[in-house]
Amino acid sequence: MDHSSCPAAGSAPGDPATEELLLCEDLGQARLLEQAMRHAAIGMALVTADGRFLEVNAALCRMLGRDEAALLQLLLRDVTHPDDLAESFHLVEEMVAGRREAFQREKRYIHADGHQIWGQVSVSCLRSGGQCLFIVQILDVSEARRQRLALAEQEEHFRLLAENSSDVVFRVDSEGQIVWVSPSLTAALGWLPEDWIGQVGTQFLLHGGKAEHYQANRQTLSMGGNSVRAREQVYAKDGSIHWIETHAGPYVNSKGVVEGIVASFHVIDEMVAAEETLKQSERRHRRLSDQMLDVVWAINLEEGKFTYFSPSLQRVRGFTPKELIAMPLEQHFTPASYAVVLEGVRQAREDVAAGRPVIFQQEVEEYCKDGSTVWTDVKATSIYDEDGKFLEVAGVSRDITGQRRLQEQLRISEERHRRLADQMLDVVWAISLDGQFTYLSPSIQQLRGFSPEEVMALPLDQNFTPESFALVTEGLNKARYDVAAGRPVHFHAELEEYCKDGSTVWTDAKATGIYTNEGHFLEVVGITRDVTIQHQLKKELRISEERYRLLAENARDVIWTMELDGRISYVSPSIQLLRGFSPEEAMHQPLEQTLTPESQQRSRAYFQQMVEDVQAGREPPPFRGELEYYCRDGSTIWADVIALPTFNGQGEFDKLLGVSRDITERKGYERKLMEANQQLEQLASTDSLTGIWNRRQIETRIQQAIDRSDRYGGPLSLILCDIDFFKTINDRLGHPVGDQVLIEFCRRIREQLRSSDSFGRWGGEEFLILLPESGAAAAMVLAEKLRQLIAETPFSQAGTVTASFGVAQRLEGESSTDWLQRLDARLYAAKEAGRNCGVGD
Repeated sequence: MDHSSCPAAGSAPGDPATEELLLCEDLGQARLLEQAMRHAAIGMALVTADGRFLEVNAALCRMLGRDEAALLQLLLRDVTHPDDLAESFHLVEEMVAGRREAFQREKRYIHADGHQIWGQVSVSCLRSGGQCLFIVQILDVSEARRQRLALAEQEEHFRLLAENSSDVVFRVDSEGQIVWVSPSLTAALGWLPEDWIGQVGTQFLLHGGKAEHYQANRQTLSMGGNSVRAREQVYAKDGSIHWIETHAGPYVNSKGVVEGIVASFHVIDEMVAAEETLKQSERRHRRLSDQMLDVVWAINLEEGKFTYFSPSLQRVRGFTPKELIAMPLEQHFTPASYAVVLEGVRQAREDVAAGRPVIFQQEVEEYCKDGSTVWTDVKATSIYDEDGKFLEVAGVSRDITGQRRLQEQLRISEERHRRLADQMLDVVWAISLDGQFTYLSPSIQQLRGFSPEEVMALPLDQNFTPESFALVTEGLNKARYDVAAGRPVHFHAELEEYCKDGSTVWTDAKATGIYTNEGHFLEVVGITRDVTIQHQLKKELRISEERYRLLAENARDVIWTMELDGRISYVSPSIQLLRGFSPEEAMHQPLEQTLTPESQQRSRAYFQQMVEDVQAGREPPPFRGELEYYCRDGSTIWADVIALPTFNGQGEFDKLLGVSRDITERKGYERKLMEANQQLEQLASTDSLTGIWNRRQIETRIQQAIDRSDRYGGPLSLILCDIDFFKTINDRLGHPVGDQVLIEFCRRIREQLRSSDSFGRWGGEEFLILLPESGAAAAMVLAEKLRQLIAETPFSQAGTVTASFGVAQRLEGESSTDWLQRLDARLYAAKEAGRNCGVGD
């Protein structure tokens, strides 16, 4: 390096050249420089062109770990990292040559103990009298550089995570433009990252997204907010729309300055759809609960306090749900009913503690807001969460005040019972304690072929087969003893009765004692229902089960053992016949491939309880239940499973021994039996020819409508219609044609009625229509419409048929008997007026 232009180069402190230079400088400027160096927080030095230290400050000494005297004996290159010397020499040469006035670099320096220091060095040239001196300022940036490298490493780690994550990660600058997107964008929405980069984020949201929310979230993050979370709908590349959930936070650079937003999102279409389905289900159930006439409620078992009532409570008892929830439990019920409820709560607590389901059903009397009471039929059960943890007891209360009043009226109204019995398919009968029938309803002829008079004339033993007669005799003897002892008389049995054609029918007979108002016994009254079909099904079912039992005991029962760790250690060969799997395959199947989900839950619950009992030193109870198994062909079979914990000679648990028996066939018969019962119930309430309600059912509907009208208000009307000259049709064209006229007549009328209306056969060619929420005027309009519909359209074989109509609206407080008498008078007036017309109020 040529230093000829700087004659003072190489001079030491205190020599003439230095003194001359310092004298040439402004003394004030020198003094300022000296003060600045001494008090500067960063390292500062005055260095000659050949690198000798002329002045150093305390901060530089601390940085390099040397005192001032030691540094003044060194050259700058002695404390500079060797790899940075070449660049330093080059820069100094340029400054000496006048091509550069200053420079700034990050360089490495050597501490006295040998460790490396990174410094931000700034060098400027001080020229005076042809001499070059250098003012060197060094800021220790070792820690800042370490943090910067750590941040870069974190950013690289973040980049690798983002590029390999299934979530889409992106960064938005302070202007709202997307500057980077992870490759997972393509898999999620079909876009390439370059499709998004440079665009404003809201461009891809449905209708631009909620711009106000978007800007508010950006503002929150730019002001130092930690994070925001949002749901939006976004366009995919193919134009479809998807729901996404976004988590966003501020993007902070290495200097701690917020430079935008970093965020991630994932597609949540399935979750949103599931949430919407759940909301719809909850709204549906809530609307159903709110619209029910029954009262739905929930009670906290620990505190004995109600926690919920459906709005229908106010219709039943006059209280709002909020009023009753705040009321003590004892103020809800009459004293007798409160005792029943307290006993139910006590039992429910015991059941919950023992792990048993809570089941409660009682009729209770509850107070209304106006001081009156209502009778309710209360049914309750326990509610559990998804993990099987008990939550609370929930129930339904149904207002049965009207039913109880009706029961009382029916008990004291023998005439009403008799009229009902005359129209029933079931046989109503009465018998004295000496075994003499005193009454039989006309339906006995449909059941057994005998008229009531013929049966009453027969000796009692000629009505029943010997086995059934023995049951009847035993029942009469018991009734005599019960009456003598003041006990109520009850009888229930299945009996086989003789028919007039020599065959037999099986009947379900129920009877009870009838008493006067003073409590004096009168006679035994009963109802007999034809159960021949059910009895035959039961017989066939018993035969089938017996056949199956013999077969299963010899071939098909599967015997198996299970260890305490849940492994199946043995399966008998009959598993191949039962499920289609070999014993080896069955032993290695997981529970999910063996049982259906519901049966898995039941099996796991028992096994878990058994393990807990064994570990606690208790003897586990055996298991008995019906489980549904998977078969090789994909079908399922039902098995009756008995499992017994076994123990060795030392009383230690050995294994669980089980037997599985196929009961699939029995399940099928149970289903058929249920269907047969449903068919019989339908037959008991409908007219067999026309398919509309029979007289018993329409009378029931009328009384129910009267009760509702008395309680809630609203008009009620009846239409009684009669086919004109129907006997002439039967006599002239025959009964088959007459039957077709009845069927077609009912079809035409039924098609014109509302779903809330009731239509039934009153007797012969008379039919009754019940119109809730309809006054006399509306009923008269309907009657005229029906009259025209019948008269103006000929019947296929009978030609023109007409009908007469009577119409009557129920008066306030009017009984059904008086109402029907008025209605019958209106029909009579229509016939007197020439038929094919209607007469109303």
